[in-house]
Amino acid sequence: MATPGRRRQPPWSRIAALAFAGAALFSAVAGTREVIPELDEWRETYADYEPERRELEALLSLGFKVDTWERLRRRLREGDRYYVAATVPYEHEVRNYAGYALLPAVRAKDLESANVVVYWQLDPPTGRRCVDVGQDVCVLRRPS
Repeated sequence: MATPGRRRQPPWSRIAALAFAGAALFSAVAGTREVIPELDEWRETYADYEPERRELEALLSLGFKVDTWERLRRRLREGDRYYVAATVPYEHEVRNYAGYALLPAVRAKDLESANVVVYWQLDPPTGRRCVDVGQDVCVLRRPS
């Protein structure tokens, strides 16, 4: 007899949840078979490189121009909160690499909380002075 006020889940919902969990586990295990050999290959290729050369290889593999990132680094200072404004297909890669490459500046979660905006292949607002750093990238320092 069922307890009042407590709903019993139909047995098919438990079966569906178990099936979903099993499919997710299978997918994770199958994906591991693909990823681990690739990671081993990368380790063999890049482990002996000096840190600067590894960074250069990462930049080149993403299609980034090294001099653009160097000029971008010089434009940001410690304590800056920057936001990368981009609508390119690889915008996540740009933001992820910026999170590492532009340290000690800190990536802002949104445009409103940033005092510096990096426009990546995107036009800045009209009438604002955006400093060109190359590869259709410019930096706009906003008043604090």
